[in-house]
Amino acid sequence: MSRILLIDDKKDNLITLSALLKTLIPGCTVITAQSGTEGLQKAEAELPDTILLDIKMPVMDGYEVCNRLKSNKKTTNIPVIMISAIKTETENLVKGLDTGADAYLAKPIDESVLVAQVNTALRIKKAEDLLRGQKDLLEDMVRERTAELANSNVQLKREIEERKRAEDELNKYKEQLEELVKERTSELEERNAELERMNSAFVGREFRIKELRDRVEELEGIKIDNL
Repeated sequence: MSRILLIDDKKDNLITLSALLKTLIPGCTVITAQSGTEGLQKAEAELPDTILLDIKMPVMDGYEVCNRLKSNKKTTNIPVIMISAIKTETENLVKGLDTGADAYLAKPIDESVLVAQVNTALRIKKAEDLLRGQKDLLEDMVRERTAELANSNVQLKREIEERKRAEDELNKYKEQLEELVKERTSELEERNAELERMNSAFVGREFRIKELRDRVEELEGIKIDNL
């Protein structure tokens, strides 16, 4: 359901225009404000789909109201249709557009032009809201994906650090094992050398014993012959 905010300091104008809009645009909700200040407050509180704003008002005219609406982040995207009591001159038209107005209506208001302008503003607002919603959704998806990638990077970094620690430990154990093998090899080499020395000594003793045995047998043979 479309909501339309009317801002005009004349109550009769508000009643007439409100009734006209409800007749020409069935189902719409019309919100009224009888001053620029009240209009700004209701625009921020109600966030209507479009605003019809009278230019000539006391205290705060339509130009200033429009400028404030467009300067407020909450209301900047609401289409504003300015209403002038006379055919708008080029200078006033430019001034209104400079303050952010989206369209103009001149009094007396032509019903067909009113309906066309309001429906156009409503379509624009609906399309822009849809685009902003899609943009927000896309930004949310990008933020979520970015967070996922950041978490993945953190996890990957953690895994890399763990793997590096494991590799460091493995290299440490490898160095210890190599050192142990080197020590064991050195011990085995020393034992082999000692065994070789012992074997050489043993072979030498066997040879000496054989010489002595041969000498004994030789002497015994000589003794027997003499007898």
